[in-house]
Amino acid sequence: MGTVLLSNPANPTGPSIERKNLEECVRIARDNETCIIMDEFYSHYYYDSTNVEPANGGADDNSNWPKTVSSAAYVDDVNADPIIIINGLTKNWRCPEL
Repeated sequence: MGTVLLSNPANPTGPSIERKNLEECVRIARDNETCIIMDEFYSHYYYDSTNVEPANGGADDNSNWPKTVSSAAYVDDVNADPIIIINGLTKNWRCPEL
């Protein structure tokens, strides 16, 4: 068993692993019994270029940004899948020192 550390997204404006690629990372970890430690401290700060403000006709629901990107969406069994998600209240909920 090995371990891989990934930061996803890399920072609020950095690259991210998304959808099929993120699902594939989780599957590979599962199939090879390799632990992935996911640093998801910026997971609520995921912005893409498709945002349109509601005042300009964009959707006023959860389909508009900010969006969340997380490997949790692809974990089948939290007791068996080798994914450890590191997150906190500091970035996402503005609670310093937590």
